[in-house]
Amino acid sequence: MADRVWLTIWLGRPVQSAYAAQRADEREQAAEDAAAKKRKLAEDEAARLAAMPSLRERSRQEYLAKREQQKIEQLRLIIKQEERLFRDEKLTERERLELERKKELLRLAEERMSLTANVDHYQMPEGALAGRDRWPGELTNADATVRRRAWGRARSRRAG
Repeated sequence: MADRVWLTIWLGRPVQSAYAAQRADEREQAAEDAAAKKRKLAEDEAARLAAMPSLRERSRQEYLAKREQQKIEQLRLIIKQEERLFRDEKLTERERLELERKKELLRLAEERMSLTANVDHYQMPEGALAGRDRWPGELTNADATVRRRAWGRARSRRAG
């Protein structure tokens, strides 16, 4: 401890502990590595062109996620403000429908956000089949067998 105080007075700045010095070295090394990667991309045009679409796509996805959050929050604030301002007023039919539309839009957006929060892949919507056991136009095995046999007979008639 006395050595540290003496060094602090002699150097004119606090002396770092060994752990803090090691962390500083690691941060400095990481910064140098990142700078080296950037320099390499700047120098190598082929690598830069190859990396650019993925960087743009990632940046675009991050932007869209932030933008979606901002727009939902903005819509939430607009609805609160309109309800507060026009609480005692009688709204026209058009104004009332517009407010209801905004509320429904907010409800759907929040519902979608809650659904996609835990899912990282596409899921079939619940009402897509609407009580049917298959998609319209989808063939069952029996339908496919009948069509395949009819096609085979037609081919053999044309060939023979």
